[in-house]
Amino acid sequence: MLKKRRLEQIKWRRINMRNVTHLIAVEFIHDLYNRHDPSINSVRFRHTKTTWKNGIVNSYAPEHEWQLLENTLGNQYYHLDYNTIIYTKKLYKRKRKLFRHFMRHIKDIDVTTISNAKLFSLLLQFQSIVLGDLYILNFVQVEHSLNTAIKKVLKEITKDKSIDGLYSSLIQTNITTASGKERRHLYTIANKWRILKKFSLYDEQKVALDIKRHTKKYGYLYSAYGETPKDYQSFYLDFMKYFTDHTLKPKNSYFTKILHKESKKLLKQLNNKKLDILVPLLVSGGVFRDTNKALLGQSTKYRLKIIKEVKRRTKIKETHITHYLLSEIGELLLKGSKVPEETISNRKKNGVTLTRNEDITITNTPEMSTEKKVGFTNLKGICASPGKSTGTCKVVYTKKDIQKVKKGDIMIAIGTDFDLIEAMHKSSAVITEEGGILSHASVVCREMQKPCCIGVKEATNILYDGLEVTVDATKGLIIPLD
Repeated sequence: MLKKRRLEQIKWRRINMRNVTHLIAVEFIHDLYNRHDPSINSVRFRHTKTTWKNGIVNSYAPEHEWQLLENTLGNQYYHLDYNTIIYTKKLYKRKRKLFRHFMRHIKDIDVTTISNAKLFSLLLQFQSIVLGDLYILNFVQVEHSLNTAIKKVLKEITKDKSIDGLYSSLIQTNITTASGKERRHLYTIANKWRILKKFSLYDEQKVALDIKRHTKKYGYLYSAYGETPKDYQSFYLDFMKYFTDHTLKPKNSYFTKILHKESKKLLKQLNNKKLDILVPLLVSGGVFRDTNKALLGQSTKYRLKIIKEVKRRTKIKETHITHYLLSEIGELLLKGSKVPEETISNRKKNGVTLTRNEDITITNTPEMSTEKKVGFTNLKGICASPGKSTGTCKVVYTKKDIQKVKKGDIMIAIGTDFDLIEAMHKSSAVITEEGGILSHASVVCREMQKPCCIGVKEATNILYDGLEVTVDATKGLIIPLD
């Protein structure tokens, strides 16, 4: 018998720590760590825990799942698995078209003019599209696996356990990070005014205007996961540091290129086929990740704009709305339901923990009922394919039951799929408990022009083999014959 691994028995390892101002951003992060692309990280974190207290988020995954990643995805990279390498490269080249289209769409919407339902729909779209298209997978898992593979190779070729210095020297990119570009741009502004001051041309109002432009361009860069955007005052203080102390000059692109050149030279000296593939793959991944964070930061302004409008309409305090879950914002907008003060107070005091538990347990599955129930009145269902037919009921659960269905019988099932198509061909009508108007049974019966009723509750328990009924699918009725 399998034993369930309980969450309290798990040894956790931190994934990340962030500063986040809204609970819905915490949900976003928690969902992010379950994102995966089957072509790359089919092995992923199946148990995650995300805690949020005093504006700080800590996310964790079990130690054994980190180890599993190393032994599977890490091993695939180590052995240069063709598909894994190819699909990782394709990931880096994604254009993020849906994300960019949605950003253009949401930019043009005046949130003050749309309905509550539309406002909540927009927030849902923001969460799902940004998460789905921008973060198609959780890159932490890819990065960890690549790290594992590269370090394994380095230990093999150097026979040295102490390879951290060598490793960091290899992982150098010639592409400046988004934050690095911001630092250099702000330094350029400070240097310009330092020079102008020498000629008595320093103008405080124009300086303020320059920093305001800088704030508008880069303020949301630092709010990727839900942090408060960097404001004018913060940028002004950074400006003054550069303005008064030229030694604080950030590293320029030339310096970055030198480091990259040295790393390429080192990689060539190591002369290892695996490293020649894996190191550039990891370096490109860093650029991919940095780009995602920068784009996510730019998108945050729209989530905050929606939340601001929610707060305006509902008169909810700022300190309260920050502690609402996404579903609770929906209840607030659609039904006017507020989260109780006591719940908000508890979340503020004790924090919030989100967990994902995908353990598989063995349970006793209830036996399918074979009891014949008599004396029922007409059953009601939904018409999926019109028509009328009278015949003998045959209850079909699995392929093994197909043989008992004869031509003209009424097929009764919980739901249908390709494996039951033969029974559907034999029958004169189909009745199912499950399904919608686009379910397999509905579509196939319309194609066959056979009567079909769906959504008939307890059909497989109430109807039984040998019972004579008339199926009037057009009216959604199943009528027993006396």
